[in-house]
Amino acid sequence: MRDGFIRNSALGALAALLVVGLSIFLHRDFRDLDLLVNGRIAEKKAIFEQLTRLRTEPLAKAVADYTLWDDMVRYVRHPSEQWVRNEVDVSLETFNFNGLWLYRADGTLLHALFKEKPGQPHRETLLLPIQSVRTVFAGGNPFPRFFIRTDRGVMEIFGAGIFGMNDPQRRGQPAGYLLAGTLWDRRQLAELGRLTGCSLTLDEPTTTDGSAAAPRRKDRLTFFRPLPGFDGKPVGQLQVSADLPDVQHLLRNSTANAIMEGLLIAGLLTMVIFALISRQRLHKANRSRDLAQRLAQAGSWERDPASGVCSWSANQFRIFGLAKAGTIPSLEAFYRLVHPEDLERVRETIERATRERTGYEVTFRLIRPDGELRWMTSKGEMYSFDGLSWKIVGSTQDVTEFTMIENRLATIVKQKDMFISRLGHDLKTPLTPLTLLLPLIREMADDGEIRRMAEICTDSARHMQNITGKYLKLARLTTAVSHHELLPVNLTAAAAGSCTEFAETAGRRRITLDNRISGDLDVLADPAQIEELFANLLDNAVKFSPPESAIVLEAIRQEEMIVVMVQDRGIGLEPHQTEHIFDELYKADDSRHETGAPGLGLSISKRIVLNHGGTIRAASPGKDQGTTISFTLPAAGRAHPMEGEQL
Repeated sequence: MRDGFIRNSALGALAALLVVGLSIFLHRDFRDLDLLVNGRIAEKKAIFEQLTRLRTEPLAKAVADYTLWDDMVRYVRHPSEQWVRNEVDVSLETFNFNGLWLYRADGTLLHALFKEKPGQPHRETLLLPIQSVRTVFAGGNPFPRFFIRTDRGVMEIFGAGIFGMNDPQRRGQPAGYLLAGTLWDRRQLAELGRLTGCSLTLDEPTTTDGSAAAPRRKDRLTFFRPLPGFDGKPVGQLQVSADLPDVQHLLRNSTANAIMEGLLIAGLLTMVIFALISRQRLHKANRSRDLAQRLAQAGSWERDPASGVCSWSANQFRIFGLAKAGTIPSLEAFYRLVHPEDLERVRETIERATRERTGYEVTFRLIRPDGELRWMTSKGEMYSFDGLSWKIVGSTQDVTEFTMIENRLATIVKQKDMFISRLGHDLKTPLTPLTLLLPLIREMADDGEIRRMAEICTDSARHMQNITGKYLKLARLTTAVSHHELLPVNLTAAAAGSCTEFAETAGRRRITLDNRISGDLDVLADPAQIEELFANLLDNAVKFSPPESAIVLEAIRQEEMIVVMVQDRGIGLEPHQTEHIFDELYKADDSRHETGAPGLGLSISKRIVLNHGGTIRAASPGKDQGTTISFTLPAAGRAHPMEGEQL
């Protein structure tokens, strides 16, 4: 065990080193990939910001320049619509603006226009969504730049205070304010996307801070640019996405490397932990098996017939009363525990199964080392993986308690049969003179009422005599038929005798008795009991068959058994009734009580069949669809079952 532990530890350490090495290479590949992705994001973001400034910078510079005109100062003080249209609107047209607003210093709007597209002749008025223009310049920034959301889309606004040439440093109080804006519509976004090689999407504002966000996919960069309003709060955000072909190529290579390295790591881990997991699972399985065996009072074993080497489970030692330490499992150690009276039978059973390479089952008594006597049942089965070397595996179960219960039940049944037998004899003695004298009394009576009462008593006495006879017969059938009582019995002849016996009764109801049993089928049985068997089954079938129906008797051979079937078209059985039809005194329905039968005929039939080592069962499609009683008997020429063998 220590050597195995050392080997497992060394293998685990080597595998761990290999796994660590492969993991380092794998980590390096993905680290390089992350660095490349972050670099490409920074590069794309810088290019995007430069192109955006190039697109909007001319308009911003124009706003700053126009606010230093002395004419602009004069206009604010003395507004002229003609002048502003000719000088300001037309001059700024070349800078592709969409909106224009002129305010006095007190916030009064002097001029405003909006064009859907630059150069569009149609003019509209679009009010800025701010309460006072002075709030835009309240922060001290002389050139505010912000975004607003309109019903036409998001617009970027550039503003400046109007000072004139006398105050180029803009240190005094402005005479007014000029603001110009350009729309970020689909056309503008498409043009900007074409220039930057990116896909641009305007979204609702979120909590994103605008920094380069971690890409959802390593082969595609994505970052967000917030669009701040005049109060600093974002009115939207621009999502910028772009494919990275060089990263895609590197990612494919890294993925392939990761798969190969992952497979190597998985293989190594599988090799390392397989033994540990298998050992742990085996340990758990052994514990579960030992617990189950302890609850079932059973043990398992394995033996190599060629070498004689045996192995026993822990519970095998326990039920044998042996200590695991100091006990070498062997067949001889087992034989030493078997009761001397059972030893020869057990040894012969095991040796025969070993020679014939078949399974076996044997029940025997075992004497533990402390002298306690226990009953055991042992089962074994031969197997071979390659067809050359054979082993025998099996289990041994302590059935002492079960055997004691079985013996007590057998004793109770025997006592019941003895009681019934004695009661039957006690009843038979007074019933015999009654059945003889009551008919004479009936014939001698002159009074009709007395004759009627005598007839009732006669029928009752005969019914009691019939029940007594049935019970006595049932009590005598408690043991299997002795081998010396068995004779070849021709089935068709036995069935024909019973058919003749019930021909008159069946004929009165126009019931046909159809004996189809082949004349070459013989069984090994007690002739008297076979006649009784057919008589009971035909009596039962005739009683419950409707007029003008048929009762069919058939038989077939199946290996060493003969299967006999008695089929009628009578009242039939429900599924639950087929389980109890052979119970003593059981009657399927109220119609059976009208016949005066004691309900023992099928119970006697079952005893007869079991005593011959056969089986019996009832089958019916359902109520009023007839019943088939089938039973098996050993074919003549078959070795008779052992004494006491019952199914």
